Amino acid sequence: MSVGGYLWSLGLTLLIEAPVYAAGLAGLLGVRVLPGLVAGVTVNLITHPLSFLLIVPALQPRIGYWPALAVVELSVWPAEALMLYAWLRRDPGTLLGLSFVANGLSLGIGLLR
Repeated sequence: MSVGGYLWSLGLTLLIEAPVYAAGLAGLLGVRVLPGLVAGVTVNLITHPLSFLLIVPALQPRIGYWPALAVVELSVWPAEALMLYAWLRRDPGTLLGLSFVANGLSLGIGLLR
């Protein structure tokens, strides 16, 4: 992935997921909007580079791009929920569902490009 392609992917992910996290954390768990936005940005700034700069490139030569993407996507949403739980100490099931929605939206929209 080129630097420009990576930055576009990261930007799109943040544009989609951060507001979903902010709104979901506020509406479902009573977290104020700004801390929810910061939490959404933070978990993505941790998982996105690890996923797309390390894990996908390491797996892709062995299993191909689409299986590598599937491994990453199936791992990222529980990881983000776990980080949110460690930070916010809110209902883990709700955090898992919110992370699934946020990541599913960004994956789906990213695949449309």
